[in-house]
Amino acid sequence: MNRDITVIGVEPGNGPDTASLRAGYLVRLPTVPDTIADGLRHTSPAGLPWEVNKMLLDDMVTVADGTSSRP
Repeated sequence: MNRDITVIGVEPGNGPDTASLRAGYLVRLPTVPDTIADGLRHTSPAGLPWEVNKMLLDDMVTVADGTSSRP
């Protein structure tokens, strides 16, 4: 690991991973986020990715992805 490198995660604005990282524990959203990123449509981060993110990410930012085109 190079301490001179900052690692920033990115996720949709209404995703639970950013909230969990900032809180320091797994945060569960009341509903599944509406996002075009199908792999990020969950109410709480999964255990293993959460542990990796918590250990390796310096910060997490969110981006707007518009609205889902789901019927």
